[in-house]
Amino acid sequence: MKDSHEGNVFKRLADAYEEILEHALDEYKSFRRKSSKKRDDSDVSPFHEFINNAKEKLIIRGEVTEDEAHKLTGYLKRDLVESVTWMDKTGKEMREWFGYESGVIKAGLLEMFAEAADQTRVDMVAFQHELDEGGQYHTGQYTVPGVLICESCAEKIHFSEVGRIPPCPKCKGSVFFRDYSDSQETG
Repeated sequence: MKDSHEGNVFKRLADAYEEILEHALDEYKSFRRKSSKKRDDSDVSPFHEFINNAKEKLIIRGEVTEDEAHKLTGYLKRDLVESVTWMDKTGKEMREWFGYESGVIKAGLLEMFAEAADQTRVDMVAFQHELDEGGQYHTGQYTVPGVLICESCAEKIHFSEVGRIPPCPKCKGSVFFRDYSDSQETG
């Protein structure tokens, strides 16, 4: 019974992660529509604030606790900064950062995340300031699709959707880094 309850909690939090992303993008699009009529070069959308606003909406609606929401927005911001940094360094596309064929990833998630990553480039300084463990992923946190490598034993954990990071199945390690190798294609 406990495993079923934990699974429901993990699914609820993974869904909340995606919902924060979706609400932030909706707010960003609304901001762009409103500012397009009077836009000048100094108009910069504070995308990290849109993420924080989405977090507050979920808390108010009672879908997540304040602590859960704080952690989820931190994970989302980490993933966005990590993806943008990697794409800028490698010149590769978002789907390669995910490490899965686009057909394996939940419909719409890749597009939403890519759009958010584009806006993240603008907000990179603000995001980076809010992150305190750049590039590290820990057991219990949530992450977007891709492959994580255990820092202790190099075991790979594959995610095809937003999910909670478990302990390493091989050594029970709890610290991971994203796999950026070229050989991540599946199927």
